[in-house]
Amino acid sequence: GGVDTHFRYLGLIPYDHVLSLNAASAAMINPSRFEGWSTPIEEAKAFATPLVLADIPIHREQAPDALFFDWQSADGAAAALRNIAGRAPRVHTAAGVLITAQAVRLDAHARALLETVQAARATIAA
Repeated sequence: GGVDTHFRYLGLIPYDHVLSLNAASAAMINPSRFEGWSTPIEEAKAFATPLVLADIPIHREQAPDALFFDWQSADGAAAALRNIAGRAPRVHTAAGVLITAQAVRLDAHARALLETVQAARATIAA
């Protein structure tokens, strides 16, 4: 059978959903054949999200433990996807919980930044 029922192409999504979706995903797939140091790969690494990457030098440098496939081979890409689909499911935190936690962290960072700016302003005014 195919692997199409195991994967979801999301297209363009709001960035505030990216980290939550990343943490809740079985894997992050990057088929790019032209890549610089990739922020999405770093984000996936931060969540220990398994990586399925096109076999290009920068991907090997950035994520040596990833599952690689030949970007020129549809069969190779399909085999990598079957490998991921056949793995035991990851234990995931509910996306809603992750989104809420992300909002709490953003609020805390915003408050800390505001306090820092206010303290700097008070120092300058004194």
